[in-house]
Amino acid sequence: MRVSPLFFATIVATAQTQTIPPPAPAPSFRIGTKLVEVDVVAVVTAKDKNGPAAGLTKTDFTLLDNGKPQEIAVFSVKASQPAGRPKSPLPLGIISNRVNRDGETLGSGTVVLLDQQNLPVNRQADAIGEIVRFVAGRRKQDRIGIYSLQKDGLLLVQDLTDNDELLRRAAQSLKPVAPQTCDSAGEDCPLRLALETKHAFEAIARHLANVPGRKSAIWITASFPLIINTPRVQYNFTEDMQAAARALSDAHIALYSVTVRGLTVGGRGIYPPGFNTMDLMAELTGGEVFINTNDIKGSIETAAEEGDLVYTLGFYPSQDEKAQDEKDGTSHKLKIEVARKGLSLRYRESYVAGKPQVAVDPKAMQQLLESSLDASQIELAAQAIPDNAHPGTYRVVVSVSLHDVQFQHEGPLWAGDLDVAYMVEGTEGFRVIKKKIEFHDDKFAAGVERGTLIEASITPEPAKGILRIAVQDQVTGAAGSVKVPFGKK
Repeated sequence: MRVSPLFFATIVATAQTQTIPPPAPAPSFRIGTKLVEVDVVAVVTAKDKNGPAAGLTKTDFTLLDNGKPQEIAVFSVKASQPAGRPKSPLPLGIISNRVNRDGETLGSGTVVLLDQQNLPVNRQADAIGEIVRFVAGRRKQDRIGIYSLQKDGLLLVQDLTDNDELLRRAAQSLKPVAPQTCDSAGEDCPLRLALETKHAFEAIARHLANVPGRKSAIWITASFPLIINTPRVQYNFTEDMQAAARALSDAHIALYSVTVRGLTVGGRGIYPPGFNTMDLMAELTGGEVFINTNDIKGSIETAAEEGDLVYTLGFYPSQDEKAQDEKDGTSHKLKIEVARKGLSLRYRESYVAGKPQVAVDPKAMQQLLESSLDASQIELAAQAIPDNAHPGTYRVVVSVSLHDVQFQHEGPLWAGDLDVAYMVEGTEGFRVIKKKIEFHDDKFAAGVERGTLIEASITPEPAKGILRIAVQDQVTGAAGSVKVPFGKK
């Protein structure tokens, strides 16, 4: 078998060096001190009124963690805000996974995910028409992203933007495609489809993790049961969907499911089979399920509008919680009550205590490199510069923010472990290097603030196209990725 056509002449990983001010005291990592934030949408349920409820204060809310009342230590009210711009644009040739090419950071918004993998062709046409209608009549302040899940994976049609022309063009570019069917695709086909759906949600979560505020993801799909029986195997996707929901809720994304099946006799009161997945995801992320409705456009509008006003409640888990809870990542049940009558609350109904070590899936890096969405849990900026002394070779410099890397105390050192991967689009294989970052106690705070540079000399074949770079924290699984064009000589 041919070796990967991506060759590395040398790989040098070094921490950036520069004059720095005296370091601040090293941060303290103690069990039970992590702030847990819960985004809450309060919706008016009166027949003559609708929309988000304004004017609520901290004293209006009661928050329970596993049935125990908690002090609300942090309270904020967030209305939709425009995307922000950095003080200065990125230098020419620098690519970042948190800033777009115009130098604009993504603002909070709504993502429409058209599930063309699990939706029949005739229903896709109906859904696309409704998406086009929604985009044409959307509110000017709405920032919308459009993604498509197809049998080849998750596709980025248009990232979050409030640009009318880009959104219209993106919506009109959607076309029905044949979905993946399991009629003759093998016994493991249901499992494959479920995992691809899970990976799509996780990719969206990684991509939007550092977009500020509560986001809405609108999943336009057909039925997707948690349990599927085949002649020889029963598949239970509960744990997979719970993991996907946790990824979304950790990124402050509420999942709204819109089923494309039309209005059935009996209306919303008759709950059809196969929709328990949508219920589970909505409960765990603070979203909603729209079933038995012909108004897909209206459902999308409702989901988008519910993000207009968000109450964020923050609390510190009780100090008397067992240390094992924090170490192992035990799930805690959340319940929030409001004193004002006539309101319905949407919020994630659980959280995982602590940040447990995870066994990082060896396939995760390949998924990061092949995804159409950049991961933004770890902030990266990168550039590929032609090396004039070595024709066909590029010097690739990646700047990694360490604020989102998990460090652990090892004797007198704080240590973090990263995997760094490089892949040229259109070629086979990729190369991974391991990067250990260590700081003494008195240098830790300054080192994290400074970040680190990772350099590589790369000779691709052919010397053109796009270089994909991914960085993953081996403790938490958090990741960042970017796509960098090879510079012109």
